[in-house]
Amino acid sequence: MNINFFHRPTAASQTLTRRQPNCLHQRLGRCFPAAWISPLILLLALPATLRAQFNYETNNGTITITGYTGPGGDVTIPNTINDLPVTTIGTNAFYHCTSLTSVVMGTNVTGVGDYAFYACYGLAIVTIPDSVTRIGDFAFASCTGLANIMIPNSVTNIGFCAFWQCFSLTSVAIPNGVTSIGNGAFLACTSLTNATIGNTVTNIGSRAFVGCTSLSAITVDASNSFYGSVDGVLFNKSETILLQYPGGRAGSYTVPTLVTSIAADAFEGCDGLTSVTIPNSVTNIGDHALQYCSGLTSVTMGSSVTTIGQGAFEGCASLTSVTIPNSVTSIGVYAFLDCASLTAISVDALNPAYSTLDGVLFDKHQTVLLQHPGGKTGSYTVPNSATSIWNYAFAYCDGLTSVSIPNSVTSIAVYAFLGCTNLTAISVDALNPAYSTLDGVLFDKRQTTLLQYPGGQARSYTVPHSVTSIGDAAFGDCTTLTNITIGNSVTNIGNGAFFDCTSLTSLTIPGSVTSLGYYAFSWCISLTGVYFQGNAPSLGWGAFDGDNNATVYYLPGTTGWGATYGGRPTALWEMPAAPSVTCFVQQPVLWPPNHKLANVGLTVTALDYASTLLPTTIQVFSNENDGDAASIAADTLRLRAERTGKAKAGRVYLVVAQAIDGLGSVGFSSCTAVVPHDASRHSMSAVNALAADAKSFCDSHNGAPPPGYFVIGDGPILGPKQ
Repeated sequence: MNINFFHRPTAASQTLTRRQPNCLHQRLGRCFPAAWISPLILLLALPATLRAQFNYETNNGTITITGYTGPGGDVTIPNTINDLPVTTIGTNAFYHCTSLTSVVMGTNVTGVGDYAFYACYGLAIVTIPDSVTRIGDFAFASCTGLANIMIPNSVTNIGFCAFWQCFSLTSVAIPNGVTSIGNGAFLACTSLTNATIGNTVTNIGSRAFVGCTSLSAITVDASNSFYGSVDGVLFNKSETILLQYPGGRAGSYTVPTLVTSIAADAFEGCDGLTSVTIPNSVTNIGDHALQYCSGLTSVTMGSSVTTIGQGAFEGCASLTSVTIPNSVTSIGVYAFLDCASLTAISVDALNPAYSTLDGVLFDKHQTVLLQHPGGKTGSYTVPNSATSIWNYAFAYCDGLTSVSIPNSVTSIAVYAFLGCTNLTAISVDALNPAYSTLDGVLFDKRQTTLLQYPGGQARSYTVPHSVTSIGDAAFGDCTTLTNITIGNSVTNIGNGAFFDCTSLTSLTIPGSVTSLGYYAFSWCISLTGVYFQGNAPSLGWGAFDGDNNATVYYLPGTTGWGATYGGRPTALWEMPAAPSVTCFVQQPVLWPPNHKLANVGLTVTALDYASTLLPTTIQVFSNENDGDAASIAADTLRLRAERTGKAKAGRVYLVVAQAIDGLGSVGFSSCTAVVPHDASRHSMSAVNALAADAKSFCDSHNGAPPPGYFVIGDGPILGPKQ
């Protein structure tokens, strides 16, 4: 799982979405959509040059710039328009104006609105006057060319993600006057080497400097009453809480002995960090505290740690072992998720809350399986003491090949097996009262809910007819899945059911489906067509997020469709013809009846509507229940040359070939081979007539055999010799 500063499962919502700041909206289009134009705009009163560049509105005798339509380059925002002061650069005013290179703001501007210069990639120079007091949320986010920013003393508030992903920004000085630095304010400013914080700052939001992979030091003014820094590391004033370790530091680090708590995200994304020593003074390791420290090989926890937060060591790909002291009484969900080199988790034998068995983390009584180490390989059998498997317990264990679940387990949390790319089978004890498996796929006991498709299974899968619901994340992160056939029994597709199925190119949703969960098909980046056979199902938010190439198709006469569905464009679907299948045997008569298995020379071809070859399945039926068949496939099918002698006509073998295309359409064809009762013309005519009737019935009944015909398995099963 690649490091992505906007990908994190949340314990509260249990979403699978790629992690994005909550207020970041993926808007497309020009800098200034026409819908933003206010009827109050005084265009006629503007000089011609300004009228060609700015859209604005008046508010209580002041001007707010609401949009820009000029050519870009160097832009100066005037002090006044129509003798009224320009005080605000409004929300989205220059949104995605990629041609901007520099901006000089007028001296009356007091506020820079949310998203005001969002994604102005070419913007390199910004002059902010000392009249500005507020820089809004995402105001300069994704201004990837911005190398320097001078924040004046007049600014008191820097908003949420205000400079997020300003990749060229090399240094920042937070002046005296600023009181609040918002969450993620300088998140992922990868060229930022140093940051200084003035003495008036009273609030630094979470993740303010996370992902600054070149940052070597954070320096706080010594007279600041709320924050301090020691050797370039950010702390609270009393130095009891470690707030932020600079992301560009490399090597080992020993947490000072004054520290009692390591804050959430404190070391997140510090790739150069190789080892951490946590002293006995520390009692709390916060949520995501050392998340994605990919170079971290060892961590030593002091004897006073009581809490390890959720995702605390997630994505520490080089961590090989960890020992949990006896003081720890709380470990958050996915604390050690996706630690690809972690082969064992050890717990002090005196710990009252946790234990390990064969390197796997459990609660003390080993009834709850909490974490299978990500670097532990091969098959795994859950012990009989276990009654439940926790969230993400096996998630992203890439070396895991199979899991056996005993009859004692009655609770398996969502995402327990997410992203196990080499997991080919989950097996469940037949006596388990809550769960079952079929062909290595995990179901509830009655097999009405498909719970987990192993990530290492075949690229193509047909959902069984018993299934009415596809569970949350059932196919999530199955990146090799190319084809899925969903039957008409399915009514619900759960949250994140097909999240991140990156190889899935098309999908057919049967008319039986009435609801799609949130993020149901999000980040299926290869998906080009989603084909609905019925009315529009109810839709959870983000169902098609990231599916930027997908079109939703619907059939004539169905209802609930608009120009878009789930944010994707819609189009009328003229359903293509079913696959074209041909079936032919080169030896249609088996004579004499010498009891031998004879290759009948079966030839089968199947093409979809685009003339693409399709795989086929072949079944053999017979009017006599002791018929024998072997090697049931094209070119290899063998049938036994015998008949019971009781039927006056003889034996008929009915061969049915079936193919399913990527849209779920089914095509079939049939052919026959016969063993006549005897060599007479009458017997031959009678058995051929019987075969013709069987084929006619099959062709008119969607590939079903006539009543009284038996399935012939892949034998041989020796019948009576006649």
